[in-house]
Amino acid sequence: MPDEEQFYMGPIELGYYSYIDLLEGPLQIEHLVEINEAMSYSAENRRRIQEAQRPNG
Repeated sequence: MPDEEQFYMGPIELGYYSYIDLLEGPLQIEHLVEINEAMSYSAENRRRIQEAQRPNG
């Protein structure tokens, strides 16, 4: 799991929610976990695509 600040603030940079949403409390910890998992899956998929597109050798 990313460090605490990255866990809460990282999704803001990617547009998953706003800082106001975080401050006003409509998000629950379960939402943050799901968002961070989605971010991890997306990053892994991008990495795999880049790896597959590299020329062999």
